[in-house]
Formats: sequence, C-alpha cells, structure tokens
Amino acid sequence: MCTKTKEECEKHYMKHFINNPLFASTLLNLKQAEAAKTADTAIPFHSADDPPRPAFDSLLSRDMAGYMPARADFIEEFDNYAEWDLRDIDFVEDDSDILHALKMAVVDIYHSRLKERQRRKK
Repeated sequence: MCTKTKEECEKHYMKHFINNPLFASTLLNLKQAEAAKTADTAIPFHSADDPPRPAFDSLLSRDMAGYMPARADFIEEFDNYAEWDLRDIDFVEDDSDILHALKMAVVDIYHSRLKERQRRKK
C-alpha cells in the first residue's frame, strides 16, 4: 500500500502541519487562552472551621479512602503496627547488659516511630 514516496510524505507533512498558517494561528490562540487562565493576582486564603467534604459517591471520595475530614484524621494510623514490636519485650532483672541494651534500643525505635506518626498527623 505504498503509493507515495518518502519525499512526497515529508513534503505533504511540512505543507499541511508545520508550515500551515491556520495551524500556527490555532497554536498561538491555544497558548494565549492557556495564559489567560492563570490569575495575575494572589488568591486570598481564609481558613475554614468546617473542612470541605467530597460527595460520598464521587471519585474524589474514593481517592481519599480512609480519611475522615470531619475529624481531620485517618481511619488507620500511620505505621499502625508499631506496637507489635514491643509486645514480646519483658524487662527482667536477670537480663544481661547486652540484652537490656537491645531491648532499650527497640523501645527507642518505637518512640521514634510514634514521633513520626505524630508528625504526619499535623
């Protein structure tokens, strides 16, 4: 189905797409319309006591799954299973110094995970 040569195809493309004055003016109009969409002045910010909520069956509602805007919180905490690392730790007086230091390191890691959870909540 080759009815045109490579040179004829290039010539047709250059004539109708690249060097076409209608195409160039349309592209210029699109750029001007896009520039007109942006605001020249700053949009004032007003804090709201009641956060905006998407409609229940909307796409945005599904994107925010797990977030409760009225509480400004998520259903599941960040790093929700951080406590599981501590569940088997018992501090006993018979522990060696190394074992005691290891358990303290686990507790320190847990505290840093809690700090990160609090930071993400803000």
